[in-house]
Amino acid sequence: MAPMLLPLLLAASAAHASSPRKRSTTDPTQLSGKTFDFVVVGGGTAGLALAGRLAEWTNITVAVIEAGGDGTDVRDQITVPGMSYLNGLTKTAYDWAYSTTPQPNAGGNPLSWPRGKVLGGSSAINGGFWCRGSQPEYDAWNTLQNGATGAEDWGWTRMQASIKKAETFTPMNDADAARSRCSTSPTHTGRTGRASARSSL
Repeated sequence: MAPMLLPLLLAASAAHASSPRKRSTTDPTQLSGKTFDFVVVGGGTAGLALAGRLAEWTNITVAVIEAGGDGTDVRDQITVPGMSYLNGLTKTAYDWAYSTTPQPNAGGNPLSWPRGKVLGGSSAINGGFWCRGSQPEYDAWNTLQNGATGAEDWGWTRMQASIKKAETFTPMNDADAARSRCSTSPTHTGRTGRASARSSL
């Protein structure tokens, strides 16, 4: 697949601010002469989350520009977990196929660093993992701000609230939970967000 410019246009109307209208095109001339309230460059996880939140406002137009395709031709490899593990998109046209600098602790070898080149970004090629850090990790991240004036709180409590808002979590069935000794708590997981997350063996 040749590199392409994929503008994904999101527009939220006053009547349906929570359900933005969407259309996509691979024809960059479709943007010619048009104006948007916001242009998001990069249709990865963060870019799409930002565009989705912006589109919640009424009468706002958002253009998302992604260098890769929209992934419709490989939809199962993105959305079906088994397919993404066994027949994933790394080392394909949907992967920027970066590599690291030579790593001293890997015998001086560079390592593969897959990054998604498709709508959804690296989340579209990583097997569908939805992972979060632990409370100490988020709280340590928060200390990097060193008390800067006006700095946002990125600690566990604030991040946990945002994660819960973003996800709709489906726990594994009771038999698998018992077998794997896995438990979840509704106080730690979201139930109404747009990101579908589930635990499974």
